Amino acid sequence: MQKPNTSKQATPPQPSAKGGKVPVASTGATPAPASKSPQSGIFIKEIRIRHFRCLRSVDVELDPLTVLIGQNNSGKTSFLNALFAAIGAGQRIISSDDIFLHQAEVAAPKQRAIAIDILIRPTDGSGKIADVFPQGSPWLELWGNGIVQDDADHDLVAIRTSYKWNDIKGEYVLERRFLKDWQTNPQKWKTQSR
Repeated sequence: MQKPNTSKQATPPQPSAKGGKVPVASTGATPAPASKSPQSGIFIKEIRIRHFRCLRSVDVELDPLTVLIGQNNSGKTSFLNALFAAIGAGQRIISSDDIFLHQAEVAAPKQRAIAIDILIRPTDGSGKIADVFPQGSPWLELWGNGIVQDDADHDLVAIRTSYKWNDIKGEYVLERRFLKDWQTNPQKWKTQSR
């Protein structure tokens, strides 16, 4: 079980009211330097995708240099679009057209939801993964209590982007929230939202 960070509380990244971009950092990002703040970046270490376009169930651990190789229409662009959607980057937002369809389906059942989880680790000034976000890091202010520790007491941020049907609103809803931990057992990953 991972322990929540007791740093300043922040709210998880959320979609804007107009469905626009969300201020969430991308792989290898370093925020604009603040006065006297330690140099700290982030690294997206792993991504899990469920029911996004042609990607029914995909888990990928990333390295500092990750190359996607595959035939045409094998899901390379879908993987990148899922990553962009999860971090709020790019011009495209998730729509009902992005929900995975089995071959015989014309439309996805409403109970099928898109889920994209990303695992973010802190990096030091040289870009190597660090154990903790340093005090004064702008990431502490951005993510606050969204930063938790793994079993080895190393800091991480896990964010879930989901796109699912809301019966009350009668439409699909995009949500982003922090996860309380990063499950290594893929059978348990659906139950860890905060």
